[in-house]
Amino acid sequence: MSPPRETIKRCLFAVLALGLLVTAGCIGNEDAGPADSEAAADGTADEAALEAMTATGDAHDHANPVQHDVAYNAELLDHLSFVDEGASGTHALALAGDTLFASSTLQGDHGFYAVDVSSPDDMQVVGEWHDERALGGDRSIAASDDGEWVVLGTEGNTENDEAGVRLFDTSDRTDPQQVAFLPLDGGAHTVDIKSFDGATYVFALNYGVQILEIVDTPTGTDLVKVGHYGYAGEEMSDVPDYDNPGNYPSWGLRSAYAHDMKPIDDPEAGPLLYVAYAYQGMHVLDVSEPSAPELVSRWTPGGEASPWYTHTVDAEWIDGERTIVVGSEVFEDRHNETPSPVWILDGSDLSDPTLESTWTNPAGTGSQELLFSAHFFRIDQGRLHLSHYHAGSWVIDISSAEQRADPSVVSAYLPNEDTGYRPGTECCFGFNLGGIPVTMDAVGDGDVTYAADVQTGLYAIETTAS
Repeated sequence: MSPPRETIKRCLFAVLALGLLVTAGCIGNEDAGPADSEAAADGTADEAALEAMTATGDAHDHANPVQHDVAYNAELLDHLSFVDEGASGTHALALAGDTLFASSTLQGDHGFYAVDVSSPDDMQVVGEWHDERALGGDRSIAASDDGEWVVLGTEGNTENDEAGVRLFDTSDRTDPQQVAFLPLDGGAHTVDIKSFDGATYVFALNYGVQILEIVDTPTGTDLVKVGHYGYAGEEMSDVPDYDNPGNYPSWGLRSAYAHDMKPIDDPEAGPLLYVAYAYQGMHVLDVSEPSAPELVSRWTPGGEASPWYTHTVDAEWIDGERTIVVGSEVFEDRHNETPSPVWILDGSDLSDPTLESTWTNPAGTGSQELLFSAHFFRIDQGRLHLSHYHAGSWVIDISSAEQRADPSVVSAYLPNEDTGYRPGTECCFGFNLGGIPVTMDAVGDGDVTYAADVQTGLYAIETTAS
């Protein structure tokens, strides 16, 4: 039996704030030392460089950018701070051709920038849209493949025209225009957009997944709800025996709410929607009929540390094989010393995806209540571009069957530009946001990774490995 809706709604904003915000305080392994940037730079201590990506301990200041000058097979091409009246950084990314759409940071307003990345070493802001209301949502921006549409998801108060889905015409990158807004009770935590069979659909996470269609009406473009998917298995009421009572309402809300989606036009199976459904695992949906999505299969990570919070999902055909990647977000007290896993699945049989391997940070550093948790990622050309909160940006090789069985690190980078901005040291239900970096999103384009750091801005990072 699923949690009562009113109970879920009462917990909504408190728990979503927890999910949006990140731990970046000085909580760590006392045996670990500060980052050694010289060893990382000269290539003579690869293992030390990768371990320095998750440096902790009394000698390490998480909020000091200088101590985070660490790179492994990577170099910075360009950086945009997006500093505005004391706020800094960016939160989520969507790449469409030579345009990267970057949402405003949590500390700033609600809006986004259109950035020309045709020359990654010289990124240029060519357009932007902003609103006075605060940003709410996680990966709250998505763009159509051609970049003609941008979608923002917001969480907040529907009575004040804040919570829901906003659609923008971005055919003119220099002048984004909002053309539709659909209010949703509770808002949209994550959004995505995809065209199937001549129609364009928006997927918004809101008590499951709301499926919307972009339609032309006599009065203009509109968003119309055409379908919904929700899950209500009996195990949703089986709360683990947490030590911290505060995790109980989190379980109820997160179980019902789900987290992330990825629509794919699969060459064999047709329109699919992959859903990272929080503690309910990864769901594969057939959305060839968007008004009636059908569950194809469900995969739930196991092991002694389960249940895991499945946070992110992506899929791609790699070397002739359907590959599915599922990521965790780890914040529970019981997982403080547990590294945050990323699972690589063989999706050859969609009705029964099977685990090929599990990747965690090379140092085996525990997640420490989000501090070193994995976050969002994208697959590009057989490489996984991963944001890892205070552990920065990673590129993981999954380009072959051998690599998927034993993924290796191609490159890694800790965003560390000193913009002069310093986040508060105490915030948000006891979580410390005093760290630099807090890398929340990453998207790849060949050898370039674009990383969104909520504290210091947008980074273009080049992988230098052959």
